[in-house]
Amino acid sequence: MTQKFPIREIATDRRCQARKEEDPAIVDEYADAYRAKAKFPPIEVFIVDGAPQLVDGWHRLAAMVKAGLTWVTCEVVGTGTIDEAVWRALGANQGHGIRRTNEDKRRAVRLALESPIGNEQSARVLAEHIGVSHELVLKVRGEWEAERRAQLSTPDSCEPAEPVKRIGKDGRARSAPKPRAPKAEVQTPDSCEPEPVAVDYPVEDDVPLPHEPEYDALPNYPHGPELLRCAGLIAKLRVSLRTAALPNGTLQTIESELKLTEHRLRGGVPEVCPRCNGAKCNRCQNRGWCERGQADGMRRTDKVLGR
Repeated sequence: MTQKFPIREIATDRRCQARKEEDPAIVDEYADAYRAKAKFPPIEVFIVDGAPQLVDGWHRLAAMVKAGLTWVTCEVVGTGTIDEAVWRALGANQGHGIRRTNEDKRRAVRLALESPIGNEQSARVLAEHIGVSHELVLKVRGEWEAERRAQLSTPDSCEPAEPVKRIGKDGRARSAPKPRAPKAEVQTPDSCEPEPVAVDYPVEDDVPLPHEPEYDALPNYPHGPELLRCAGLIAKLRVSLRTAALPNGTLQTIESELKLTEHRLRGGVPEVCPRCNGAKCNRCQNRGWCERGQADGMRRTDKVLGR
């Protein structure tokens, strides 16, 4: 559906820009074309909370602003959350527009991994959606996961540094003697071990479970309610942690990991296979059901391929 919007109302969340940056020369070229009344395809927007979010056409929008246009014709490609808009934007620019650089492709993969929707997809689904090779997705995912593990592992200040070298009378370097361990009864006021702090998290046990009618058709997989209950508890814990006194950066790291775990739990809830509708097929390994994250990936792939 084509619709006109004031250009100042177009939201530009950088998570929806799969390219590393815009090319100023291309923006200038497009701006001159707009001033000459040239015809361009409409930019694509995704309606998020009632506002148009740009998902495709960043160079064109920048050129229209530079050309002094006040209204813009847009192709409304969907309505939903910002995560859905990001997922839509990552699938743009595959077969049209300016040729993507290797950095553009790597940025698109990282944005997909940081997205709750993309993080639940397999490497092949991500590669197909973004339009990159399966090997590139595996490589970037390995780097991304290594960075996350490095952020979570904080160095222990009590660990000794590398052995100090000392020079003997003969001029040779030797390792300094290891320091003796303190006696157990000696209490040091500057101990590196922090005192344990008891935090009472207001997490309720009676988390209401949503009604999932498909459970009746899946008697061999009874773990759906438990997964949703665990996800609900983690969601409450994330909210509770926001009031806890934690060191700088620790709260964001813990909350990010809890959110990722919550999405994985919800993605593991069983659902009738959308390909065979429970009749069993190779895609669902002849079970008639699959995990919700896998089912969502099937539906998105079918939508992209027009099945």
